[in-house]
Amino acid sequence: MSAFSSLALGLSVVVLVMAMIYGAASDLGRFMLPNWVSLLVAAAFFAAAWAADLDVQQIAVSLGIGLSCLTVGVAAFALGVFGGGDIKLFSAGAIWAGWSAFAPYVMAVTVAGGILSLILLLFRRLPLGPRLATVDWVGTLHRPAGPVPYGVAIAAGTVVSLPRFPVMQILFGS
Repeated sequence: MSAFSSLALGLSVVVLVMAMIYGAASDLGRFMLPNWVSLLVAAAFFAAAWAADLDVQQIAVSLGIGLSCLTVGVAAFALGVFGGGDIKLFSAGAIWAGWSAFAPYVMAVTVAGGILSLILLLFRRLPLGPRLATVDWVGTLHRPAGPVPYGVAIAAGTVVSLPRFPVMQILFGS
């Protein structure tokens, strides 16, 4: 791999991680995942795929996985199980995972979601101090039936499973 390709691949991974961190922070603070975050994650995959010299079949499989996640996610959204932003961000991350890292990606996001849910359950049982009660997003997060900012779990799961993603295997020569 040339130095330019390594740099382009590394920068694409940085974009992925920074977009996931921004998405997590946005979901935590505003309970909203902007569309541009998911689009940026997906676009960064194409730059990474080009830099890693993935073949058309690998790219097609990755896109198929992302599209499949999006399709299943739309059904989950219709049932009120997940938010639309969560589905789009998860699907964009799934494109990066490809077939070889899809199971570890799903597992990492699921475990992170479970940990997040447990933390929220505990947090919601604790009394909220007067200063924190005045912060809108903290009060919303503290409500017993409040939303779960699953973008946090998606970002954490993506970062944890990142070393198994095909483009990372190429970057580190595994």
